Amino acid sequence: MWRAPQLRVVLIWAVVRLGQVLYARFGWGHDPYAFLGHVHRWAEGTIPYRDSTLEYPPGALLAFVPPYLLSGNVRRAYILWFELEMMAFDLLCVIVVAAWARCLWSDEPRRQWLAVGSYLGMTAALHNVLYSRFDVVPAALAVSALFWIVARSAPGIGGVLLGLAVATKLWPIVLVPIAFVAAYRAQHVRGAARVVAGTSIGVALPWVPLLVVAGPAAVTWIAYHTERSLQVESVWAGVVFVLDRVGWIVSQNSHDHGSWHLVGVVPEWLASWTTPVSGMLILLPWIVAWRTARDDRLPMGSPGLDDRRVLSAAAATVVGVLVGAKILSPQFLVWPAPLLALVVPAHVGTLVATAAVFLLTALVYPFGYDQLGARGEHFDTALAILVARNGALVYLYVRLVAAVRGPARKGTIHGT
Repeated sequence: MWRAPQLRVVLIWAVVRLGQVLYARFGWGHDPYAFLGHVHRWAEGTIPYRDSTLEYPPGALLAFVPPYLLSGNVRRAYILWFELEMMAFDLLCVIVVAAWARCLWSDEPRRQWLAVGSYLGMTAALHNVLYSRFDVVPAALAVSALFWIVARSAPGIGGVLLGLAVATKLWPIVLVPIAFVAAYRAQHVRGAARVVAGTSIGVALPWVPLLVVAGPAAVTWIAYHTERSLQVESVWAGVVFVLDRVGWIVSQNSHDHGSWHLVGVVPEWLASWTTPVSGMLILLPWIVAWRTARDDRLPMGSPGLDDRRVLSAAAATVVGVLVGAKILSPQFLVWPAPLLALVVPAHVGTLVATAAVFLLTALVYPFGYDQLGARGEHFDTALAILVARNGALVYLYVRLVAAVRGPARKGTIHGT
């Protein structure tokens, strides 16, 4: 039976989302039509990946199936059912955030509601992509996985959820080492083994059937993304735009792979550096978390310290992916939202940086996107907004890494 606080969270979520949908419907974009096309071709007998090009992992393809079955292949009905499916995962996110917040601040209801409000505020700023893309699916699965591993000491269940998240969209793989170490610190070899086994099962559930029918073609979606250059909303592209604007370099815009990119000698050279730089940004929170846990001489599963370390390291890692990636579409900001909601109440500076990132992203897309892509009349304004957003994102990453190392004190997560 649900208790009154849980029901209040669901009610508040429903009121906020109702206002959001009434104001801007479910968002905009043609992506759901593309999702329907993939499933429709599959239903007609074509083999995904082998007979048609997909840019998503197999788990994403399976997420497109339930709306198809419920809609009877009617386009308008499919879009509605898809949006309702995304709302269900969004609700899962807010329920997990609320549950974890109660664990973190059991005697501080104000902080619990601040965490819930932070998540609702961040995702409301992304209302135009929240339900018209499927990025809320891996976000919900990933935060649920960490919750089961860390807060509920159930590494097997958490591992399966994390594996499903990886199979849906590859980025949650950066959380696997954090989950592994957290489980090892709490339950030693048994916990770590359950995370590995559960994650393997979760990845295999959607992957194996498609590998059987499509063969090696089931991994061709990886090549689709490696072929892309710097997307115009990325941190890297912001640097190129500024250097081009002051006349130091020359770059051109190109519309391919369904988005605007930058091409030229410098953009292509920078694109070659995105993978190693992303790797360093991902590794840094892992290293800081491990060394801090070792220096504290306390197991990562100890009450209080564990959740703060894991959440800060996880949020920093995912934000690091966004900072270093050559593609930074607005829906990617959904990925760290539930994790950030559990970290940002710890410090005003982190909260302000997070608010800046999400509010400026709402201006970058859709209002600034076309100006950046076409270098239109208001290009300079759009570029200023983009640079400000990217600067806030880099600053947020630095703050999150520092939070992994910082001591537990009054006013922070698990402070006493």
